[in-house]
Amino acid sequence: MVLRRSHKKSRLGCLTCKQRRVKCDESGPPCGPCEARGCECEYVQAKGVPTQRRSEPVNGSNQTTPQQRSPANWSHSERLLELELMQQWTSKTFKSYCGTIEDEYHNWQVFFPKLALKHDCLLDGLFAMSALEIGAFSEHSDSQDYIDAALEYQNRASAKLREALSNADFETMPQDRHQALWALSSILMVLALAMPPYAVQPLSGKYSMLDHILTYLELLKGFAVIAMAKGNRIKDDPMLNKYKEWDELESLPVRPEIQTAFDRLKALNEETYGEGRASGLCSELVAMTNHAACRRAIFFLEQCHAKCSESHTRAYGLAWPVMAGEDFIAAMKAKEPLALLILMHWGVFIEKQSYGIWYVERVGKHLVEDLSNEISLLDNVKARDAISWVRQQVELDVVAS
Repeated sequence: MVLRRSHKKSRLGCLTCKQRRVKCDESGPPCGPCEARGCECEYVQAKGVPTQRRSEPVNGSNQTTPQQRSPANWSHSERLLELELMQQWTSKTFKSYCGTIEDEYHNWQVFFPKLALKHDCLLDGLFAMSALEIGAFSEHSDSQDYIDAALEYQNRASAKLREALSNADFETMPQDRHQALWALSSILMVLALAMPPYAVQPLSGKYSMLDHILTYLELLKGFAVIAMAKGNRIKDDPMLNKYKEWDELESLPVRPEIQTAFDRLKALNEETYGEGRASGLCSELVAMTNHAACRRAIFFLEQCHAKCSESHTRAYGLAWPVMAGEDFIAAMKAKEPLALLILMHWGVFIEKQSYGIWYVERVGKHLVEDLSNEISLLDNVKARDAISWVRQQVELDVVAS
């Protein structure tokens, strides 16, 4: 019998996230979701806000005050929960991050958990992922307790990562601190992608996978900052240099039906934003920008199918939104129909590569289903065919035209 956990649903999120019925990371104002969406972020004044049981300086120091670390300040149920979550991580959850790279099992099962004992932000990340996995697979009534715990740990870790990156000096940062932030950003990226189907239920048409993808993008950017810090820092790190760079991945032929889908997207891009198409749609400058942005996004998504179809490379494809570039991200935020259609094709990629990866197996289909209701491409036959193809690929009914 699992003890009921002491964590409570937070009431401290911003008003905007509450109105949109999405999870606030409480790191603002502005909070992460509002910053990603470019929304106004407003908080109410909270009374009697409890302090977190532990605190980690973001300047690289690992010192904590005795009263924060004292076990006497921890509740019995919290101690048992975190013991359970660490056991879950070292026995099962760590495998979610392991491919075929040599020593990867040791890194995620032994090295990073040990590192987390010095860096509370990483410890919160490990606990969040472990709690989500337990909650996702639990058939008991307490499954939501674990989901709530995962959300709370995720919020703590996200806030600490944002603060750490805002004050980061990668030139002088100790190696273990850089390793901890690298591992934490990897965990938070997965959590941002995996959490929505478990933590948020569709309510009155306000549920939006697009919102969560935009939040996911902010974490991807943070990971890129850490991964590219100080030039060759990753290459010089024996714990992190085993991961190949994008250009080093082998490119394989794309299946004919996939190639047909990309050819159709390229044709739609020309018809929508190509030369002479600005009239009545948008300014010439906007059309040129969107044309280049969609062309880049299509190119890299096609590359994902060519380079990321094997079990040891498919995780690279999860970084596609950042590869697509800032202009494409802006087009997604503006809900440009073609940008959303291309994003739906990424949903197909995720769905096809999700076998054996529990944390993304519900994401691709949810993304396609949600975006299908956002897109309006008038009477374009190619667009209707593209939407029908995408829905078929994730086993959704084809919407009648």
